[in-house]
Amino acid sequence: ERDSKSFKQEFERTIDSFRRVKAGDLKLIQNFEIDIVTAKQGQRAGDLSAMMAGVKRRDDLFLILNGLYPGDPLVAGQGYKIIRPE
Repeated sequence: ERDSKSFKQEFERTIDSFRRVKAGDLKLIQNFEIDIVTAKQGQRAGDLSAMMAGVKRRDDLFLILNGLYPGDPLVAGQGYKIIRPE
């Protein structure tokens, strides 16, 4: 019951945050490319996410892009997705 109420409140807060896009908003959109980088021995997620200059919350985004959880180790020689501005 309590979880349902909490979910409903968060859902409504999210819906209330929506608004129509204005012409000026389109000028703020940045284009990004997805690159694949190969992890080296001893590298951590933060080492690779640091390559994502100009990206907000890059550590979190790196984990999401690569299906990782905080603290998951990287595998040397494996490719990982990063985002870079065009």
